[in-house]
Amino acid sequence: MDSVIRLERGDFACTVRPGLGGALTGFTWRGVPLLRPTPIDAKTVTDCACFPLVPFANRIARGRFSFQDIDVRLPVPPGDGPHALHGHGWRAAWDMVDHGQDQAILDHHHTTDAWPWPYEAVQGVDLVEGGLDLSLSLWSRGEAPMPFSLGLHPYFPRTGATRLNLNVDGVWRTDAEALALEWIEDGPEMDWLTHGRLPATLVDHCYGPWDGRAVIETPEGRLTLTSDAGWLQVYAPPGADFFCLEPVTHPPDAFNRADGAGVLAPGGLQLLNMELRFEPG
Repeated sequence: MDSVIRLERGDFACTVRPGLGGALTGFTWRGVPLLRPTPIDAKTVTDCACFPLVPFANRIARGRFSFQDIDVRLPVPPGDGPHALHGHGWRAAWDMVDHGQDQAILDHHHTTDAWPWPYEAVQGVDLVEGGLDLSLSLWSRGEAPMPFSLGLHPYFPRTGATRLNLNVDGVWRTDAEALALEWIEDGPEMDWLTHGRLPATLVDHCYGPWDGRAVIETPEGRLTLTSDAGWLQVYAPPGADFFCLEPVTHPPDAFNRADGAGVLAPGGLQLLNMELRFEPG
């Protein structure tokens, strides 16, 4: 198994596996899991506590889009379904650039392939007073503009007592293949927000525009997530003991919609931050 880096500060601890998608494998307060614990023998990043989404977040329909007269055809691994999913970073081994007792910096380089734009991504992991800060930076390393979206994919423990509070204007209703289909401001996808209890049925929708704050109430206390992302992908499979709140810069499949993905100029930089703060109950 690749190396596991343990960070500690006060009552908080965090573990990172650079070789497994640059993923966090744990974040705890006095041993209480604040992110979903990762099995010690985990071999897939989707078993981890949090991982970076770069250079695109969520899905690109059939792995296909066009940008400035370039037609892109991305490979779609069989396990991902019919669409390209979550970019490259979660499938790559990241390099550990530096780490100390309570912080780590990870780096990922991508050269051209089916994604014809080279880039560099840097992830910062910092334990701070009251919790954890994560940052994700994307640099364009090519000579042409590059489309992008960024995200972080944390998994949170879920019990019958879990409550969630967030402020959004609406949601992208999805089709049977989980692609954004229709923007709505009122519908069953919004109903659970009024009482903060995730439904027993599947939630896999992008909510927004989002004010950048979500509060998770648990028997152990209150965990507050803040981010400079404008959208929040909520994923809660039925019957699971976890759910995901994914801060993302753009909704799914923005590459194929009129509003579009972001664009980085040659040498340009985009940042995404996420903070987790815990107040024990």
